[in-house]
Amino acid sequence: MSKEKVKNFMIIRMLNTLNNYSEKRLPPKISYGIIKNVRILQDEYVIYESQLKKLFTDYEGKYVTDETGNVTMRKDGTPVIKDEYAKDFYADLDSLLN
Repeated sequence: MSKEKVKNFMIIRMLNTLNNYSEKRLPPKISYGIIKNVRILQDEYVIYESQLKKLFTDYEGKYVTDETGNVTMRKDGTPVIKDEYAKDFYADLDSLLN
């Protein structure tokens, strides 16, 4: 059996969807399948998350901050990057997601 490569952004979407279903009362066989798939996806997500943290660390000091020194965040949870670094940061982030 060949393994199909799943992109990180799809793993995030699938986890969110499956987690919504795992909170509902479902037949045991369906619930078992959901839980099994969530565990498989979570293993991949841990790797993605560690690389995302590394990316954020690599760009530390290149974030836009507010008047109190806190990093400004976008609605999607990513930090706002200073203009001169934004192109590289978002290219790296896109590469990680895809």
